[in-house]
Amino acid sequence: MLDHLSICHFRGFRALKMERLARVNLIAGKNGAGKTSLLEALFLLAGAGNINLFPQLQALWGLGSNVESVPLMGETAWAPLFHALDAEHAARIAGRHSQFGDLTLKLALERRSPTSEHGRLKQVDIPPWDKLGTASPSTTPSLVSCFSRSSHQGKPVQARINVKGTELEIAQDAYNALFPAVINLPAFRHVQEDARRLGALRQQKKGDRLVQALKVVEPDLQDVEVNSVNGAPEIWVDIGLPELIPLTALGEGLTYMTRLVLAITAVPNGLLLIDEWENGLHHSVLTQAWQVIAQTAKEFKVQIFATTHSFECIRAAYEALGGGFRLHRLEASGSFDDRQNRCITYEERDVAAVMRHNMEVR
Repeated sequence: MLDHLSICHFRGFRALKMERLARVNLIAGKNGAGKTSLLEALFLLAGAGNINLFPQLQALWGLGSNVESVPLMGETAWAPLFHALDAEHAARIAGRHSQFGDLTLKLALERRSPTSEHGRLKQVDIPPWDKLGTASPSTTPSLVSCFSRSSHQGKPVQARINVKGTELEIAQDAYNALFPAVINLPAFRHVQEDARRLGALRQQKKGDRLVQALKVVEPDLQDVEVNSVNGAPEIWVDIGLPELIPLTALGEGLTYMTRLVLAITAVPNGLLLIDEWENGLHHSVLTQAWQVIAQTAKEFKVQIFATTHSFECIRAAYEALGGGFRLHRLEASGSFDDRQNRCITYEERDVAAVMRHNMEVR
């Protein structure tokens, strides 16, 4: 489990430190404070040097749905990774993990032609991380990354994505994903992936975990199963009617709760990153939903980072978990090119005071 995080020159963060992380972390803050960027940073750090994750972030930015669009965008594909689009300085994401020690991921743009051999990086001189060199304007820069951890005696994991014509050329050192992570976004639905995760849960004879969780939203629900009657695997539910019906026919709340529970079961000992936690859930079930999510996370040893704009969501988390979660408020001030970031972390007694006096912490 991560207990400390620092981010420098990444996305909207000039510099940010977060300490006293818990198993369940609720992230508040105004628009533009960096809540979603925080989830992205955690996602990349968990990748342990897997550079294939970077093209996937395009979907989060709305810049394209697959890696094929990256060559068409050139440097624009990578510039949003760096604070104020300043790719002349490296980005750094670092954390301390209770099992794996200190973890550090550095990102930079290299403005020279990379050299690769059999898909593995040669030992070439990489410009200093704090100040990159420049090349001719016609040269498309390569994204390079370097991942290291204090508990590992081997060399850091280096990787590079080079745009070659209309294709991507990836050179990747061997890496070991230390812990899995998944981002859950309200705008993205993965019906077949949810069905696959339910199948895996059923194989472990733990399908009842999902059934009990969904009863919070739909008390009449009796069972769930994977069905391919429409030609592709989907989750169907039994709510006491003569036939099963598709999960998606029962509304966003039930579908969303299903996605959260199954995401937790899919990343044991890992991270679940949730954007807009309360999305689709009525305020009357938020407290019970928190109890279910926290209990499932504890069972599968999953650490949760969830963003919210809802005071009701914060109150429900406190009512359900008491001191079993941390509330972090992100704040950002100044212009985009001179941003000041900070994180305020509230302990249980602080959250209790917030609840009593209806203090604004969103």
